[in-house]
Amino acid sequence: MYYICPQLTNESVIGRYNKVLVNDNLLFIMENSISHKYVFVFDLKGKCLSKVNSVGQDPGEYISIHDFYYDNRNKLIGVLSQSHIIR
Repeated sequence: MYYICPQLTNESVIGRYNKVLVNDNLLFIMENSISHKYVFVFDLKGKCLSKVNSVGQDPGEYISIHDFYYDNRNKLIGVLSQSHIIR
């Protein structure tokens, strides 16, 4: 067992997390609070690599995140938002 301490920067501040997913080499943390609707991506040392931040109402954007998954084969994050999956 080991601990992963996510890097906190101005771009990766996590208030309340709703889901955590770990695969072979990535850590995903979903936050769907009133003010933040992101999926953060970290390496297993805790370094913030990126975040999914497509809040809006245009095609490819979401209003809220109900769940997410990671497609390891295609290296895609799928976000479930209001009965739609956005990849």
